[in-house]
Amino acid sequence: MNINSDLVVKNKTLEEIENVVTDLETDEYSTNETKTNKVWINGKPIYRRVFAGTMQSNQSQIELGITTNLNIETVVNMYAFALSNDKSGNPFYYWTTDDMFRCRIATGGNIYLMSGTKPLKPFAYNLVIEYTKTV
Repeated sequence: MNINSDLVVKNKTLEEIENVVTDLETDEYSTNETKTNKVWINGKPIYRRVFAGTMQSNQSQIELGITTNLNIETVVNMYAFALSNDKSGNPFYYWTTDDMFRCRIATGGNIYLMSGTKPLKPFAYNLVIEYTKTV
């Protein structure tokens, strides 16, 4: 087992150490907001939410929703992957001379998944956003 070098186990009971390991092993991904077992550099807990869906072949952009109801203070991490029915796919952010996929949070808090050109075939996506909250 690899343990982050910042994890301090000195003066901890075996039960406390087992609880930390259990927390790390049960890190949940959900389309509902979930409090992770992580803490950001400012001491605030990190939350996670997964957005999942399908981008159709006639779409070059999808608006996933507004983040303002999530009370986001700091985006810690945001990543996505697109996978077509034939199991070919690309990560967001992906760029070639022929195409581009990206995800972004625009002014006002709208989350967008964007394709530089319209997709040639529909694809499923999963976008994970991890953040701290203002409240």
